[in-house]
Amino acid sequence: MKKIRTKMGLTQAEFAAMVGISEEEVSLIEREKVTDIKLSTLQKVAAMTGLTVSELLSVEPEEDSELVGGPV
Repeated sequence: MKKIRTKMGLTQAEFAAMVGISEEEVSLIEREKVTDIKLSTLQKVAAMTGLTVSELLSVEPEEDSELVGGPV
């Protein structure tokens, strides 16, 4: 999630507002302290990135250059 957020150039607060969750929840997700993310949250993130939820869940770290705007 952090790679997606930073690739979009958003702070945790901005990303949280766009997705409709708290900044604290974004932080917990990014630190892998939360593993039961709501489907509605995943759907919003997927829509923001142009990915499907399935693609979002299967993104590997080496594939992140394909997210949000292409290669780095």
